[in-house]
Amino acid sequence: MAWQGHDSRLLQGALADLSTATGERLHQRLADGSELWLNTASAVDVRFDAAQRLLRLRHGELELLTGQDPRPLVVLTAEARLRPLGTRFSVRRDDGGRGTLLGVSQGRVAVEPLDGSPGRIVEAGWQTRIDASGVAPAWQADGSGTAWVDGFIVAERMRLGDFVAELSRHRPGVLRCDPACADLRLTGSFPLDDGERILALLESSLPVRVSRLTPYWVTLLPR
Repeated sequence: MAWQGHDSRLLQGALADLSTATGERLHQRLADGSELWLNTASAVDVRFDAAQRLLRLRHGELELLTGQDPRPLVVLTAEARLRPLGTRFSVRRDDGGRGTLLGVSQGRVAVEPLDGSPGRIVEAGWQTRIDASGVAPAWQADGSGTAWVDGFIVAERMRLGDFVAELSRHRPGVLRCDPACADLRLTGSFPLDDGERILALLESSLPVRVSRLTPYWVTLLPR
């Protein structure tokens, strides 16, 4: 159930070395000089020793710019071991906890599935997904997926339903889109730190209205 998943994330966040609540983002410089960004509702463990540098993403999303250090660096998720080769990249556990999405901005990342299935190396400008089926063929990234690092959601003819699902990750409570308007398209850059402004922009630019059952239960409906 959804509330059980929410409680599980809260517990993992409390136990993690670094975490963010819904609507929060974090930028942290690590001991090896790497720069780490955590997106909303994310949790990561940091374990550096003489042999290696290990980051374990419990849930949510991170962006990492690797520092100069001779020790091997590993990012671990439930699906894969990721070995960056001098790089900047993002890692996201999907909301259902059933897969890992990897996007590489600079350098390369070696992907090693934990189930022993064949791995691959993902080059800059590409992304892939790792789940129970293995490592998906890589596809080109458009860069919009990491706009959250700068505090934005960037949409390029994005479905309204997909946009609302992404925005809901950054807002407490429930934010939903009625199926009757979910296929509307929108383009633009939207500031994550002003959710009410985003909803007002949607109302002014699309044939939709915002219905508020409570401040924490919001639905976009056709107008």
